[in-house]
Amino acid sequence: MIRILIILSLVSTFLIGCRVGENQIDLNLKTLPGIIVMRPPTLKMSEHGRGLDIYTPGENKHSLILKEQNIYNPQFNKDKSKIVALKQGDIVEYDLKNNVLKTLLKSNLNTSFLYVKYVPNRSEISFINDNRLYVYDIPSKITTYVTSVSSNYCWSEDGDTFIFSDQNQVYEFNVKDKSNRPLFKGYDPQYSNNNQYLAYLLDQGILIVKEIDTNREWKYKTNRIYHYTFSPDDSYVAVEQDSTKWLSTDKQLIIWDFKNGKSDYLISFIMDGLHGDFDWK
Repeated sequence: MIRILIILSLVSTFLIGCRVGENQIDLNLKTLPGIIVMRPPTLKMSEHGRGLDIYTPGENKHSLILKEQNIYNPQFNKDKSKIVALKQGDIVEYDLKNNVLKTLLKSNLNTSFLYVKYVPNRSEISFINDNRLYVYDIPSKITTYVTSVSSNYCWSEDGDTFIFSDQNQVYEFNVKDKSNRPLFKGYDPQYSNNNQYLAYLLDQGILIVKEIDTNREWKYKTNRIYHYTFSPDDSYVAVEQDSTKWLSTDKQLIIWDFKNGKSDYLISFIMDGLHGDFDWK
């Protein structure tokens, strides 16, 4: 019996590691800026998991929009007046002020759109199809091939470069001169809003934030990380991860105060199958 208890204790320690709990403090969540757009975290909020959840973390307030739409991969534009997303394979744009949803690009048997985003300081969106990155100019409806990319990517704030990863190597691609510069080992890199920090994964459960000018680094560990993004003021990183509950297959959204090494829950329960990419502006 003693041996069994010791083994269970070791397993529990391995699973918990340095996750939410060990370094958890009562962060003042009421001061958190901005809003998050994501899939509804529970079927109680949306019976079929449809629509998008507009979540205000400072108020802990949820608001469901596009309730009848099977929509995912949402991304805000700069002023949060519009959202670009995927809807049953098509690329759509939703105008929040005027409550208008329109299709920008329709999918077909030869297309599989991924990682749709707004291009900063442009009237364009970008997306990946068949391991190629394209930009689509919304006013002219012209699609232009940029380069080969098979993973998630992130634009710089000026829209002139983007970062991505290939075979555990992070690169920076310059759109103007088509140069591709290797940076460091890792994958799924994300810029902070002010481009002073980079977040990236070392493996599926280790997230690194690097200060670009100083190379100073902060590390967050858990079992598995799915998506993450910086807060609007770049003080925090929101991390969607596997639940810390014993044997649970559900997910959680936590907030990581990376400079102080502290973390706390934003959403403690996201139903398995309802997690996905999100944005915080």
